[in-house]
Amino acid sequence: MLQIQRESAVSSVRLVETWQELEAIGEDFRCGVRVLDLETTGLNPRKDKVITVALGDLEGVVVIDMRSYYRSSEAEQSHWREGLQGLLERKSLLWVGHNLGFDWGMLAVHFGVRLPVVYDTMLVEQLLWSDGDQTRRYSLLETAKRYGLTMGKEARNWFIDLDKRQGEWLAALPEKQVFYIEQDILIPAKIYEQQQARVREERLGRVVELESGALPMIAAMEIQGMCIDQEKWQGIVERKTSEYQRLTESLTRELGKGGMRQESLLGEGALPNFNLQSTHQLKKALEGLGIVVESTSKEALEEVREEHEIIEKILAWKKLAKFVSSFGEKLLVHMEEDNRIHAHFQQLGAVTGRMSCKAPNLQQIPKPTEDEDNLRACFVAPLGSKLLVADLSNIELRILAEVSQDPMMLRFFAEGKDLHSETARLMFHLGEEVDPKKHLINGVKARDIAKSINFGLAYGMGPQGLAGRVGVSVEVAEQLMSSYFATYRGVASYLQQAAKKGIMEGKALSLSGRRRSFPKEMNKGEKERRAKNYGIQGTNADILKRALGLLFERLPEKTHLVLTVHDELVLEAPESLVEVAEKVLAECMYQACREFLPIVALPEQDVLIADCWVKG
Repeated sequence: MLQIQRESAVSSVRLVETWQELEAIGEDFRCGVRVLDLETTGLNPRKDKVITVALGDLEGVVVIDMRSYYRSSEAEQSHWREGLQGLLERKSLLWVGHNLGFDWGMLAVHFGVRLPVVYDTMLVEQLLWSDGDQTRRYSLLETAKRYGLTMGKEARNWFIDLDKRQGEWLAALPEKQVFYIEQDILIPAKIYEQQQARVREERLGRVVELESGALPMIAAMEIQGMCIDQEKWQGIVERKTSEYQRLTESLTRELGKGGMRQESLLGEGALPNFNLQSTHQLKKALEGLGIVVESTSKEALEEVREEHEIIEKILAWKKLAKFVSSFGEKLLVHMEEDNRIHAHFQQLGAVTGRMSCKAPNLQQIPKPTEDEDNLRACFVAPLGSKLLVADLSNIELRILAEVSQDPMMLRFFAEGKDLHSETARLMFHLGEEVDPKKHLINGVKARDIAKSINFGLAYGMGPQGLAGRVGVSVEVAEQLMSSYFATYRGVASYLQQAAKKGIMEGKALSLSGRRRSFPKEMNKGEKERRAKNYGIQGTNADILKRALGLLFERLPEKTHLVLTVHDELVLEAPESLVEVAEKVLAECMYQACREFLPIVALPEQDVLIADCWVKG
């Protein structure tokens, strides 16, 4: 074991180069808080290699050189893995790191290590700066600056593709790189110490606990990936692409003529090359057909759907265009050698705490409808396994009932009633003999209006938003909302108080204490809207993150989380473990809900079991 010291360093650095030396350091890492950081040849856990695993605190740093692992015998590699698992999987140790989900995944893939207790300084920094500023960066370098810490990242480039430079791969670690590795332990250690005071001051302990508990399950989900039926997907892509091309040609001919008529009326030349993608040309073409629109957005076109049959075709074209540009063949580019897609999930993808997904965005895969190809059916369980799908039933409305303590809404949930139909009955004074699913109010189904208001409130919708959703005037929408609030007085009172409190305190909170701060320059109306919906949206994220933490603790081995879409979870389990996995999934989701919603009635958790990703 080589020890390096320098006068300018706070700590000393010990280099570990064999599995025997790894076993010898175990006594130094029995309990407490330690920082962990990996240097790797790249960012793909399945293709790149781990160069070093660094562990330590402000008192000292251990750098485990893992390069010899890859040229060791199978027996020696087994010793390495056992040594790392025994050291890193101790529940008495809290492992701190910056962007720790990446390190978690690399350790899991290469050495079978599953870090159980973690704290990510990057995630905590995002929680502390919760004003929705999209320009703020949370890299280690930028985070360090906010705490008055200086560091350099120039030495990082040396590690990239190191395994392809055999001379350097086999040589000793250069001193400059060792000091760089040491820095990546010392800086997060200092950030962690300074964050603790702010976390206590701003009462974010519970939120930090939720996010920390969810991190291992999210990292494991990325590593597992999701199987895709390539042949089925390509068949759907071919059909949709063909339909897209056919519609493009048809609309270009029809609208090109309309555009030419309009140009002629204006005394200008005909459009030589009509482009459906051009908002300007599309608006002119529609004007030529007597249809005037302010915008060519989906929402604007839906308002004039009845004016001309071509609007229906344009809307269908837009839907196909989105599929072709967002998915199509592009999705298969992300499929790796294991026939799985390993998407990246951003744990705090929105200020509400909701996750986002990219490369590719699997959360955008639409639910199937009767007249469309079922894209979700392309995501399948491997032979001998099943997918288990569960979602949090009407969770946002249950949260609204809980936080508002509205007696009427709580009663409907307790009685297992269809909340939207019952809301419609009360709003519009419908008798029991009337079916709200068929009864029309201003040409719109009564239940649809009630549903739009019920869900819209969770997103801070106002009269204008409701008017657009159900196709009525703003004045009628205001009357509908007045009727709704007269029905649910507890909800009305809660929303008023939430808006008032948000303005006074400059922030809104979820039930866990998750926080959304409002910048001073944000206008009053926007603050009120966000204050009304944040408690609901933020608590929804709280519940999901708690469910993920519970799943990590309880899921049987060989059962994996493969996808999460907002309030929906998808597991993959061997057929022999499906019954156990179903029970664990249902229990974890119920417990997560009940921890935050002690009063509102919760239904028995349904879990769908199938060979593919079915609609929850």
